Amino acid sequence: MTAVVSNVFGSITSSNATLTVLPDLTPPTILSARANGSPPTQVEVIFSEALEESTGTNAAYYSLDNGIQVLGAIMGATPNIVWLTTSPMNDGLQHILTVNSVTDRSVHHNRIAPNSRVAVSFQLATLLDYGQIVNGFQDDFLATTLGSNWVAVGDVNIYSVGDGVLSVNTPQNWLEPV
Repeated sequence: MTAVVSNVFGSITSSNATLTVLPDLTPPTILSARANGSPPTQVEVIFSEALEESTGTNAAYYSLDNGIQVLGAIMGATPNIVWLTTSPMNDGLQHILTVNSVTDRSVHHNRIAPNSRVAVSFQLATLLDYGQIVNGFQDDFLATTLGSNWVAVGDVNIYSVGDGVLSVNTPQNWLEPV
């Protein structure tokens, strides 16, 4: 087989060539699941590839532990993202999302591995009061009470968890008695 490529300046014919198309046989996987809201009632699920909309939006294919119900599912901004609507979650508990039967958009409609699971992460809420606990770490920013995930970077304390950080700038007189 030969190929002919042309434009306004002319054309050229290739020598014999072989085109090999490999089928997509790789099923989708869950990359992450993140809860949103206060209390959390939404979960953004990110998959490794685009999903077939009819399976990605089927709420029956998703389940959460600890008695949390999945009430609905819609496609996100890109075809590999699904937003779940859930009953309120307790952000103090670990939640596990289980996914079954969703398929990708390939001609083979590759199906996710049965009972694929991922831990649901929670976005940090705005701190409401001095001395609050954030995911088990004291937030008064004194060196004696900082948890092991807090790291001093110059004059800034940074809390790193998952794929994000919380940066805190503390004025010097904030911790002094009034």
